Amino acid sequence: ASRQHISMDVLNSLISLTTFFVKIESKNSPLLLKQLFVHIFFNPAIWIYCSVDVQMRLYTYLAIEFVAYSEIYHLLQPISEIIQTLHTIKYFYWVVDPSHRSGFKPKGSDGNRPTREQIIEMRRYMLLYLKQLVISSSGTQEEELQAILNYLHTVHEDDNLVDVLDTTVNLMSEYPRAMVPAFDRRQGLKTVFKLLASSSEITRLQALKLLGFFLQRSTVKYVQHLFIQGCIET
Repeated sequence: ASRQHISMDVLNSLISLTTFFVKIESKNSPLLLKQLFVHIFFNPAIWIYCSVDVQMRLYTYLAIEFVAYSEIYHLLQPISEIIQTLHTIKYFYWVVDPSHRSGFKPKGSDGNRPTREQIIEMRRYMLLYLKQLVISSSGTQEEELQAILNYLHTVHEDDNLVDVLDTTVNLMSEYPRAMVPAFDRRQGLKTVFKLLASSSEITRLQALKLLGFFLQRSTVKYVQHLFIQGCIET
């Protein structure tokens, strides 16, 4: 089927299906919901060349309505969807072509892409539901944070990483009890120092905020240990 067949009516029908599956008490509902989200809603290759209105409707749905259904995202494996969302942002919804500096081949460049402003807005919605997936995940959030740090460490265009960095800063600020220990164990300082080398003042300032929230929750003795260790390694 052509991507032109994925109209607003089709998307709204799929969204209505999710509501139906949530409300009915069927043993098959969880499996059907999972398949719908994993293979359709979170599959960027289906949506990247659809009309901007359809794409915007999808990502506003995921950012606003999807996160309101705890029944749905608890069925999913948050880490899988977090990795998939970061993959979507990195390879499909890039703001500037990453092939020159970051060195990977972008996707979704052989058709009528949304404008830069539209891409930025869609990324904003994606990061809203990504944040919800991170905080809804059980456990220590280490793998979830590692996925984000991997993105920040491998993407070198400031336009392609500043919104993800901003989301990371917000997570550290709002959920320090879970995020700060995870940041420490996953050696987040390496990513901070990589970001501090950026030519963008905005990126450097956000990296300093990230560092500040980490140090704020660390003991003086531990901070001294970190910097002594850093001096020895350098």
